[in-house]
Amino acid sequence: MDLTYFVDKMRQNAKTIETAFSCLTEEEIYWHPQPEKWSLLDIICHLYDEEHLDFRVRIDYTLFRPREQWPAIDPEGWVTAHNYAEKSLEIMLKNFLEEREKSIVWLEKLQQADWHCAHVHPQFGEIKAGDLLSAWLAHDYLHLRQIMNTKLSYLRAKALPYSLRYAE
Repeated sequence: MDLTYFVDKMRQNAKTIETAFSCLTEEEIYWHPQPEKWSLLDIICHLYDEEHLDFRVRIDYTLFRPREQWPAIDPEGWVTAHNYAEKSLEIMLKNFLEEREKSIVWLEKLQQADWHCAHVHPQFGEIKAGDLLSAWLAHDYLHLRQIMNTKLSYLRAKALPYSLRYAE
């Protein structure tokens, strides 16, 4: 496991996420592409929750307490349980960036970790610590795509009656 690669990409992604959330209007922050789809505010709240409640915690359990049950998570339920719609984008972005930095500092201390350590998950079966680290970085990329798709959908709606077809 090339830990340096993953840490460097996570650091870069934090900067990309910070940039993606800069200079947004109130309308952009709260806009939903469809009623069941997440707003940009929902996405940054989710990224914050995942950063401190999911990946780092689960890697820690897998490396150091592989036989213990992981704490339960409910990413879909957090939208309402954690009142995402009432949060401040600026505060949640700051919280995410602080948590990401904690994650990076923590990961950098794991140079000698055995990334083959595994936890047996009731739904997914055996999950290695290296699987979780890889999924963490993939999670970043998936949500970066979601952020850009949400921004594009907003632009499409804002540009009406005009079309984006020339760009597509």
